[in-house]
Amino acid sequence: MGLVLKQLLSNSFDCSSTRFQFQMYKVSHYCPNIQKMLFMFDRASCRLSVLNTFPNLKHLDLWGGEFYTDGIGSLLQIMGQRLTSLTLTHIEELDDRALVGISVCCPNLVTFGISSCEMVDEVNIVGEGNDEQIARRLQESNETLKIMNAFLDLNVIKIETECPLRYVEYLLIKCINVKEIYIGMGTDISDNTFANG
Repeated sequence: MGLVLKQLLSNSFDCSSTRFQFQMYKVSHYCPNIQKMLFMFDRASCRLSVLNTFPNLKHLDLWGGEFYTDGIGSLLQIMGQRLTSLTLTHIEELDDRALVGISVCCPNLVTFGISSCEMVDEVNIVGEGNDEQIARRLQESNETLKIMNAFLDLNVIKIETECPLRYVEYLLIKCINVKEIYIGMGTDISDNTFANG
C-alpha cells in the first residue's frame, strides 16, 4: 500500500500491474496532476482511452498493443497535442502511416522513442506481387513518408528496434533540431544514411 500511495501523491504513475489498470479511472479522478506514466497495456483488462482521462499527462511510456487494432492512433489524435515525451515499446503494426500520424498528432514532442516494436514494411513482404507491384507499393510508401510533419521541438530520438532504413532516414530528416540520437543495432544505419539526410 505504501508504494501505491507514494505513486498517487507524486506526479508520476507506473501502471505495470493489471490490478492498477482496473483502478485507472479512480486514479485519474483523485490524482489529476499525474504528468508522467509508464502504462503496460493489456486489452483484456482495460482500454487505451482511459489514458485520456489524465488531463495533465505529458510523458507517456506505452508498452504493448497494436497501433491500429487497439486504437493507439486514435488515442494520439485526442491527446497527442499535450504530449512532450512519447516512447512506444513492444507496439505492433507500426508502419509509414503510423509514423506520419504520430508526427501530425504529436507536434510538441521533445523526446520520441521506439523500442522493440514491430515495424511493418509492406514493400518487403515476400511473395506478394510482382516486381511492378512491389515498386508501386514502395513509391506509395515513400509518398506517404514525404508528408510527415517536421518534429520542430524534438531534442531526443531513440530508435531501438529493427526498422527499415528508409523509415529511419525520414525520421532523422524530420528531426531538424535534434540534439541526441540513439540508434539500435537493427536499423542497418551507415554513414550514407546521414549523408543522405
